[in-house]
Amino acid sequence: MLTVTYGDRGEFLEQTLNDAIGSGASSALVIINGPCGDLTHLLRSNWGIPIDFLQISRNTGSAGGYAAGLTWLARHGRAQWIWCLDDDNSCDPDTLSRLLIAAKQHDSSAVLSMRSEPHLERASKGAPFPVPGSFLSFDVIQRIRGDYKKLSDSALPRQIPYAPYGGLLFKASLLQVVGVPDASLVLYEDDTEYTYRFTRAGIPILLVPDAFVEDQEAKWHAHDQSRPNLVFSENSIRQYYSVRNRTAFDTERARAHGTISQARLLINMITYSVASIAAHWPRRNRHQLMRFLAAVADGLRGKRGVRRADVLQLAEWRGEWEMVK
Repeated sequence: MLTVTYGDRGEFLEQTLNDAIGSGASSALVIINGPCGDLTHLLRSNWGIPIDFLQISRNTGSAGGYAAGLTWLARHGRAQWIWCLDDDNSCDPDTLSRLLIAAKQHDSSAVLSMRSEPHLERASKGAPFPVPGSFLSFDVIQRIRGDYKKLSDSALPRQIPYAPYGGLLFKASLLQVVGVPDASLVLYEDDTEYTYRFTRAGIPILLVPDAFVEDQEAKWHAHDQSRPNLVFSENSIRQYYSVRNRTAFDTERARAHGTISQARLLINMITYSVASIAAHWPRRNRHQLMRFLAAVADGLRGKRGVRRADVLQLAEWRGEWEMVK
């Protein structure tokens, strides 16, 4: 099992480790991403399985953290499967076994747990993921057709094009094919870019509805198919990197699918932005709007790395770590 922690999240991490072990994890790697709260009791605990703790000197975001962890596992790991969990994920005692059973039944090398996120719940019932040419998960054609409402009565294992880190289980041998996350994305949507490499390499990701993972901490947005709050978000870091990285992903994906998808992207970009601005206009926060537009522009240019305004809080991972335990 691999997880990345940061800040003062020891209580969450302890629960995640206990749940993962209870579900059958045979070893674990914890990446301590920058300065953290006191983890002494976790370092000294007898977990019953081998657990390694690696320290990165500065917070490199989820991209740097998972890049470091997967790099270490590629060099030193012995497990056949890698199970990624967020540091606040809780799971059932049978979550891991259900994932492994599904992988065997469907001859799949990558499977994902179900989470309480609307787009995954709908996907398990047949709703489509955003198509190439969508913008920030929004596609006007899918909206008009009502594709997201065409759901089956039963949730079944279904193939999805990309996935979050939390709850993803895949064969360790795939690291030779897909590599590790792009640390220059820093955080937000880095998991989308990384796991979409599986799809591009012809490795389907299977969503398993009866293998549950839950977040102990509420996430910052509702994880819906469209996220108009990205235009007027109060958190500059979350807004900037989410929009920049997703715009870059959407642009590259549309380009790979040809002229029609690129035109569709442009239409969706305009529609999304105008509709979101109109819906939130009474708030009239010009600074947030300009920050959103700047993030879109940087995404279109394919800009990477840490924004100058964030260098005191974030750093791009450069391949360094220190073994703590």
